Amino acid sequence: MRISSTLAVALATTVSEASVVHRAADAGGVCPPIWTQISKQLTTMFVSADGQCNHDARTAIRAAFHDCGTWNQAQGPRGGCDGSLFLSAEENARVENRGLQDIAVKLTALARSSGVGVADMIAFAGAHGTVSCPLGPTVKTMIGRIDSARPAPNEGLLPGNSSESADSIISLFADKGFSAPDVAALIGAHSSAQQFFVDPTRAGQAQDRTPGIWDVDYYADTVSRTPSVFTFQSDMNIASDPRSGPTFKSFIGQQVNWNKAFADTFSRMMLLGVQANGLVDCTSALPPPRDNFPGANLPVNAAPGAPSGGGSSGSSGSGASGGSGGSGGYGGPGGPGKGAPGGPPGFPGGPMGGPWGMWGGRKGLAVAARDVHVAPTPAAVSPST
Repeated sequence: MRISSTLAVALATTVSEASVVHRAADAGGVCPPIWTQISKQLTTMFVSADGQCNHDARTAIRAAFHDCGTWNQAQGPRGGCDGSLFLSAEENARVENRGLQDIAVKLTALARSSGVGVADMIAFAGAHGTVSCPLGPTVKTMIGRIDSARPAPNEGLLPGNSSESADSIISLFADKGFSAPDVAALIGAHSSAQQFFVDPTRAGQAQDRTPGIWDVDYYADTVSRTPSVFTFQSDMNIASDPRSGPTFKSFIGQQVNWNKAFADTFSRMMLLGVQANGLVDCTSALPPPRDNFPGANLPVNAAPGAPSGGGSSGSSGSGASGGSGGSGGYGGPGGPGKGAPGGPPGFPGGPMGGPWGMWGGRKGLAVAARDVHVAPTPAAVSPST
C-alpha cells in the first residue's frame, strides 16, 4: 500500500518524537483539563449536523480496536495500546489497516497540538466516537499510556477474513484475555458497519438495517439473515457457535444489556499492554450519552424508516411523507393519521475499512444515565476473562 505524502510526513514527525513518554501521573491523579478541550474538538469532528456520528467517529473507534487488538499474552506489559498503529509507518500500511490513514493524520495532529500522547489520543477518541453516536455507551477511559513507534508483531493478531471460523476467532481473543461471550459483545460493532472490501461489487452495504444507530438490530439481522444487509460468514459462525451463540442471541432486543457488555469489554481492550501505574480516569471528559434516537431497534423483518442520517420526519397530524435520508441514514417516518411512508434510504455513511467487519465503522447506542455502565479499573496489565 502506498502512503500519501501527508501521512508520511505526519508519521515521520511522530516517530521522531516517539521516545517522549506521555504519562498522566504528573496530573496528581486528576484528569488533565486538556482532555476536556480535546473532547470538545472531537465532538465537532465526530458528530454531523443530523446528530449521527460520522465517518471520522467510526474510523476512530476502529483505530482503537486495531491499536490495542494487536496485543497477546506473549507480549506482556508492552505492545497493544501504544500508538504504534499511527507511529509506525510499516504497521499503518498493513492491509488490515486500510481506511485508517486519514484518521491517523487527524488524530496525530490533534495529539501533537494538544501536547498529549498518541496512544492516549487513539484510546480516548475510540471511546469518544462510541458515545458520540446516538445511543452510544459511556466507556471508562483511562489516560497515561506510553507511546511506541515499534510496529506490533505482524503475526495475524487481528481477525483475518470475513469467513473465519468461530474457533479461530474465539481462540484469537482468548489469547488477549477475552471470553467467547466477550467476543459476542464486541462483534456487535457491526451494528453500524458497512463493508467495502469483502465484496467490492456491494461496497457500502450495511451490516444491519439501521447503520447510523448503535442498536441491537445487528444481532436480529444476523440470526435471521436479513436479505437487505451484508452478513459476514464469520459473524454467522459466532452467532451459531455453542460458546458464543447463546450470548449473541441474548442481545436481540436487549439494548441495555448489550450496552453494558460492550462498554465493559471495550474498556478492558483499551488497556491491553498498558502498565497500570500512573493511569488517571478521564471518563468525565467524554460527552454525555444520548439515550433516544428515532428508528432504533426495529422489529425483526421491519423495514427501516426513521432517520439515522438526517432525513426530516413527516409533519405531525396531516400525514406528510417522511423526509429523504441524510448521509448514512434513512428517510423519516410519515406523520400520524394517513401519513405516507418514510422517505428512501440516504447515501451510505463512511466506509468500514479493514477485511473483517468488526473493526469497522459504528453507529451509537445511548441508554439512560442510570443504566450507563462504567467498567471497574483493571488491576492487571491484561484484562480478566
